[in-house]
Amino acid sequence: MEKKSVITKDEFLKLLREQDDQENRLDTLSSIGIEIFDSALIEYGTKMFERLIKSYFTEEGVDWIFWWLYEKAGDPEMKAWDENHNEIPMETMEDLWNYVEQYLK
Repeated sequence: MEKKSVITKDEFLKLLREQDDQENRLDTLSSIGIEIFDSALIEYGTKMFERLIKSYFTEEGVDWIFWWLYEKAGDPEMKAWDENHNEIPMETMEDLWNYVEQYLK
């Protein structure tokens, strides 16, 4: 029987906080003229983060997580809507978890 791996809420939140911290460190380096975003070292970390997220969530869950991390982060006022045009709470990492938990593999 195949053992199913599941990420817990605490692990998910820690992973997102660590990714956010990494992005902030890279932004700080960029702001002082050190451009390393395209380096192999940074690219590898990004790929591993994406692979980890994809290993735990379906494609729809991955889309929501990346939307929250990369699109909403650039526009904190951005809202999310379900198929019935109801707003989906997405203000915090916990809100994100509460929504994407349904997309765990």
